[in-house]
Amino acid sequence: MTTTNAPMNNAQLNKAPISNDSRNDQDRANAQLKEAVLNKKRVQIEAWSAQIEQLQEGLSGLADSMRSTTRQRLDDLSNARNQATAQLEQLQQSSQENWDALLQQSDAFFHDLADRFHRFASKND
Repeated sequence: MTTTNAPMNNAQLNKAPISNDSRNDQDRANAQLKEAVLNKKRVQIEAWSAQIEQLQEGLSGLADSMRSTTRQRLDDLSNARNQATAQLEQLQQSSQENWDALLQQSDAFFHDLADRFHRFASKND
């Protein structure tokens, strides 16, 4: 019987089993990253909620014509914020396999909602 001590090529290395420690480390890192992303999105939703409440309190000082338009825009923002909350819940329930796709979808929605809040604030300055 002969043995060779030839180094493994990349294909062989890629097929080499991953140790349990490495897999556990990767799982922990993924879980920490997921929790950090979820926390960031929770904080953003809370900030939007506070902004909506503040704007709703200021409605009484507006003229009747502006109040109706502003109330409708605030309702639209509130509905969008509720959709963001639903997306956050989807992310919380997601598996690692569908995390990336849901995160991209969520990021695009959160970015759009942030733009909408910015436009709303700019029109009311």
